[in-house]
Amino acid sequence: VDGVINYNVFADKRIYEQLYETNPAVRLILGGEYVPLRTQFQGLEYEVKERVTDVLITTGGGDADNIAGQILNEIYDPKICFHVLSGRFNPHFEELKERADSTDNIRIHHDVTDMAGLMQGCYLAVSAGGSTIYELCAAGVPFVCFSYAENQEALVEYIGANEIAKSAGAWHKDDRACREEIGRQFEELCADTALRQRISAIERKLIDGQGAERLAWILARKE
Repeated sequence: VDGVINYNVFADKRIYEQLYETNPAVRLILGGEYVPLRTQFQGLEYEVKERVTDVLITTGGGDADNIAGQILNEIYDPKICFHVLSGRFNPHFEELKERADSTDNIRIHHDVTDMAGLMQGCYLAVSAGGSTIYELCAAGVPFVCFSYAENQEALVEYIGANEIAKSAGAWHKDDRACREEIGRQFEELCADTALRQRISAIERKLIDGQGAERLAWILARKE
């Protein structure tokens, strides 16, 4: 190949250099500065509020185990408005919708086109690992993350180990411990405005939303 792209923040340049040591001409395009987010995540402004009034819960498109519902139970506060993102393949969508219809502080979002706008309207998020993490970083939204599959573990562990945001561990290995940790970290973030401000600043430095443009320039360049 002429080049290798791995835009994950945990991409280890040393490993790739070893893999391609016999072909140093291979271009290595590695790291979070190349995360190819949608245009709506470029140049976002975000303000950390002193009080957390709106919270986003996002657990992926399928969520067969109703993780979103379980997290909602764990962190529910009648003084907070919870925005639950539900994908089209979520078998618990109607169940979540019925719960939202019975109260005025739970809102279910389905087939969202302006994800950046939804995130900007929230002051804290609980999210499964995956590309949503990079979108939250670009938006500057402080978050608690967790993994529910092996391919999410590396990112979630990296986030926690480097104190970029909060990491609650692996749901698929110990759901009870993970759920309780989400609750603990959620309360900590709600109570500490300075911590949320620090996390937001770190996130926005990590992912600036310009990755797609950088990739386009590199791929279009002729040498």
